[in-house]
Amino acid sequence: MKKLSKVEIKALLNQGAAAVAVAIVSYFESITSSAFMIGQLLIAAREEWGDNWDTKNIKPTQATKAMIDSCIRVANGEIDERLVLVPDNDKYRLVARYPKSEQKKILDKGVQLVILKDGDVDTLNTPLHALTCDQTTQVLAPEGVRDVPSQRAWLFDQQKKNAAKAEREALKLDVVIIDEGKGKKHPPTKTTKIVEPANTQEQPDWEIVDGGLKTHAPDLFFDELALHDILRKIAKERSKGA
Repeated sequence: MKKLSKVEIKALLNQGAAAVAVAIVSYFESITSSAFMIGQLLIAAREEWGDNWDTKNIKPTQATKAMIDSCIRVANGEIDERLVLVPDNDKYRLVARYPKSEQKKILDKGVQLVILKDGDVDTLNTPLHALTCDQTTQVLAPEGVRDVPSQRAWLFDQQKKNAAKAEREALKLDVVIIDEGKGKKHPPTKTTKIVEPANTQEQPDWEIVDGGLKTHAPDLFFDELALHDILRKIAKERSKGA
């Protein structure tokens, strides 16, 4: 990790704001090895000329706000310098929120990635940069790295959700709402709940007719669990007629 001495920082400050800006921009060309120095100069420049100094002297095309903020955090000892390698990458930003000791562990040793194959559970040590978007969501939680049991539970939960989604799509269910004598089709929603048909002589809110769902209430919608249950009933009815 490259650092500037107090003498070097003072010498640059004495050259004026423009000279400091030029130095910082030149350091950005090798940001992975100079993030600490950039942070040092940014902190010193803000102390010398005000907190908004960098917004006036460093053009957005030369350094993003995220890069500037990351370098300041590096100099303050909050994040590992290697995390500014790709400052706009979600997984690097997420790891930067973890304690610094955890950051170093992840960067040095990688993470344990749980893989499900033919019902078996396996683990693979994977470097941070090699994680795909889906794997990042699986492994990195806002509060820290998920352990093997947590990842396994997360994967099984995703499998259940994907199976339910596939089942709904396979049935291609249309909801027909009877409204003033005109049938209108509406896609199922997850916003409100459905009530099972009452065991009375009155017309139910919904019923299964010819292997499909027909409702008699204009304001009737469905939550995901109730809809999944209805789909199973429809599939059962269709299998009887096959």
